[in-house]
Amino acid sequence: MPKPASSQLSGSEYFAFVPADRAFPRTIDDAEREFGVDIYDRMRHDPFIDAPLRYAENLVLEDGVTVTNCVPEPVAGGGPEAAALYDRGCEVAEFVAECFDELDEPIEMTVEGLLRALSHGHQLAETTYRLNRGGRYDGLFMLDSVRLIPRRNYVLVADQFNRWKGVIGYKPGLNAALYSGMLADPEALPGYLGKEKLVLLAFRRPNGVLVGESLIRLAYDAWKRCQIVKPVELAALAQFGGESVVITGVPASQDLGMRLRTMPDGTSQQVDFATWAAATVSAAFKSGGVAVLPGEMKMLTVGGQGNDAFERFMQRANREKMVSILYTARTLMESERSSQADAGKAENVSDLFRRYLREKVGSVLRRQLVRRLVALNWGEEIARILTPNVLGGSVSVPDMGMAAQAFATLRGSGGITDPMVPGVMRKWFSVEYVAEPDREPESSDEA
Repeated sequence: MPKPASSQLSGSEYFAFVPADRAFPRTIDDAEREFGVDIYDRMRHDPFIDAPLRYAENLVLEDGVTVTNCVPEPVAGGGPEAAALYDRGCEVAEFVAECFDELDEPIEMTVEGLLRALSHGHQLAETTYRLNRGGRYDGLFMLDSVRLIPRRNYVLVADQFNRWKGVIGYKPGLNAALYSGMLADPEALPGYLGKEKLVLLAFRRPNGVLVGESLIRLAYDAWKRCQIVKPVELAALAQFGGESVVITGVPASQDLGMRLRTMPDGTSQQVDFATWAAATVSAAFKSGGVAVLPGEMKMLTVGGQGNDAFERFMQRANREKMVSILYTARTLMESERSSQADAGKAENVSDLFRRYLREKVGSVLRRQLVRRLVALNWGEEIARILTPNVLGGSVSVPDMGMAAQAFATLRGSGGITDPMVPGVMRKWFSVEYVAEPDREPESSDEA
C-alpha cells in the first residue's frame, strides 16, 4: 500500500506562498476594521440583538457544565475487564468534576464568557494548574483557574498551513506590543504563549480563518439604521410630539398698537399686539394658568401626534435584526451538521440548535481543557481512552420520545432481554428500573 503524500497545501488566504508563521490582526472583519474592535460590544447593548444570543447561551447552560463517564456501562456478562474500565472512567470523571467544583469562579461563568464567540468570532481562555497536597487527589495536578482573556490583549498565531499554534499577548512586565503579519520565530517573542494552556472557541470560520466570523454581522445594517434614526425621532418628538396652542380671532379694539410685555429678567418691552397675545398665552400655558385677551379670541389646543412612521421603521428594523441572527444560526448549524435543520425529525429548530451548541462547546472543552488535564496526570494513553464527556448525556423531550419508541421496539423483538432492562433504563433515561411485583390471580365470584 503506498504511503500518503506528506506535502500539504497552504491554508492561509493571504501570502499563501510564504513558508512562515503568521499572527492575525485583532480585528476579524470589515466592521471591526472600520468602526473599532468594540463594535460588537456596542451592538450587544441592543436588546433585540442580545436577546437571541442570551437565549442561545441559556440553551447551552440550562443543565450546567456536566461531566460524564465516556466508557459505556458494561452489560451483564461483559467480563471483569469491562467493569474495571468503566470504574476507572468513573474515577476520572469524578476527578474532573472535582476540579471544576473547586475553581474560584464557577466553570459555568467561564463557559458563558466563551459563548461570546457567537457575536465576536472567537473567545479565548487561559488555564493554570496547581499541585494538590493531601486528600483523595494527593500528588495530582488540579485546575487552579480558567480565565477569560479580553480580545484586545492578544492576537492568534498560526503556522503556514493555518493550524493554530498559540497567541501573542500582553504579559505583565514583559511586553507591551502585539505583532501581526509574518513571523520568523514567534516562540522567541516575549508575549508568545503556546496553545497547550489555552482554550479557543470559534463558531464560524470562513475559509478556515482562525479568527472566526460574527453571528451578528448581518444585523449590523439594521442596527446602524436604528442608531441614525433614534436622534431624529427624539428631535421630531420634541418639535412636534408635544401639545401646541393656536389662537384665532378678532381683537375687541381696532387699536393694534404696541403693548407692554414683561420680559423674563423683569424689564418691560414694547411689542405689537400679536406678539403680546402669543407671549401671554404661552406663559399661562406653561404655568397652568389662564390668559385673558380682549376680543372674541378662540384658543385651539392641538394634542401631540404620535408618528407611526418611526414606529413602523423601528419594528421593521428590530425584526430584521432578530431574523438575521436566527437565520444565520440555522445556516451555521446546517452547514456544520450537513443536514437540514428539521426535515423528517420530531425535533424543532430550537432543540437542534441546543444540541448543536452543546456538542460544539462540549467538544472544545473536552479536547482543549479536560483531555490535557487527564494527560497531565495519567499520560496520553489514558487520556485517549478515558477523557470524560463534557456537556453531554442530557436527553431532550423529543429525544426521550424517540428513545422510548426504540426501547419498546427492541424490547418487543427480544433485542433487549430482561437482565438488560435495568442497565438500559439507567443509561437511556437516567432512572432506576423497579420490577413490577408478581400479581396474584384474581379470584372469581362465580361458583
